[in-house]
Amino acid sequence: MVKVSVIVPVYNTESMLENCIESLLAQTLKEIEIIFVDDKSTDSSTDILYKYQKKDHRINIICNEENIGAALSRNRGLDIAKGKYIQFVDSDDYLEPDALENLYILSEQHNSEMCYLGMHLHIENNISETGLREGILRNYPKVYNGREIIGEFVKNNDFFLYLCSVFYKSSFIKENGLRYKKLSIGEGGDFILRALCLAEKVIVCPKKYYRYRIHEKSISRGANAKIKLLIGQITQYIDILQYYSQHEDAVGLQPFLEDQYKKIAGGILNLSASDKQDVEKGLETAFAKYIFRILQQETKIYGIEFSEEILTRIRQKSHVIIYGAGYVSKEIIELLQKYGIEIAGFAVTKRNEAQRSMYGHHIYEIQELKAYKDDAIVLIAANKIYNQEIEGILEKHGFRDYVCLNVEI
Repeated sequence: MVKVSVIVPVYNTESMLENCIESLLAQTLKEIEIIFVDDKSTDSSTDILYKYQKKDHRINIICNEENIGAALSRNRGLDIAKGKYIQFVDSDDYLEPDALENLYILSEQHNSEMCYLGMHLHIENNISETGLREGILRNYPKVYNGREIIGEFVKNNDFFLYLCSVFYKSSFIKENGLRYKKLSIGEGGDFILRALCLAEKVIVCPKKYYRYRIHEKSISRGANAKIKLLIGQITQYIDILQYYSQHEDAVGLQPFLEDQYKKIAGGILNLSASDKQDVEKGLETAFAKYIFRILQQETKIYGIEFSEEILTRIRQKSHVIIYGAGYVSKEIIELLQKYGIEIAGFAVTKRNEAQRSMYGHHIYEIQELKAYKDDAIVLIAANKIYNQEIEGILEKHGFRDYVCLNVEI
């Protein structure tokens, strides 16, 4: 019996593919099949696959006649998978040797339909990445239904949408007709969200079994990444919105919708007129395009307000600095302008050299503004979970007057 089917889409990853294959062949669980779907690679990836297939009969290779993308390639793997469970792996990543065995045992013990696994993030070649999330970091000790655990993940600010972070029961996927949509970014999160809406038994394994690589060729870093990301987020939002409209008592979906709304509306603030047109073109349905147009009309997302006491403190200072260069900063700038207050600039701990300004203001590393420390007030515009860490950084650099705006992102 095949206990686990591992599905791996492959496209031009020759430099990392062997590491991925070796990690799968080294699994302590031997009753597995490994389905590689070669998406018309133009490098030596195809040759590498056939070389390994000669060494191990558990390797099955599907070759696409044309490049169809990773999402539809995974669907081709699902169509032929024979395993009781399914694990998706990207061809530039790899697994710990005991991953599949322990996930299989745990899933069998709980009869789970979805089992989350922990992830290690590997950022290669000193790539500057500020938006990465590690995945599930907190303890979830019981068996949850999917709608319930969505709310728990959102409440705890755990990131639960990494495509390869879930070990699935194969029958659950097939009986519910779950398939990936053709999205450049976010197809995994979209699949996971639809699965969670249907799942009655979800568990979380605290062990980090998956090694996720971030490198220059990662899709999330490619051309038009922000446009592709927004299209994926809107698609996910609409999927859950439609489900929620039919199941209003679904615990956990409302917090997700509120959280996702903020991300989408914040992303829209960073789009040019041309970008907005590209996003709308990329949305498949008239309903999705309509929702996107509605979201563009929103001006207040985070509900930032200043009390009279905070306004007085701000007006007493010669320099106003916003700590954080995210979406919420635009709303703060607009509120300050309403009161006739200009900012000295944005401050961050470490600046991404590709982005030195935003909304017409310079982005500084905090130490560059130390000369202002005695006559400046710092408005902390980052997610409130980082308040304590940022306060420590400000104190270290001599800034004593700051305001935590307690932003929820």
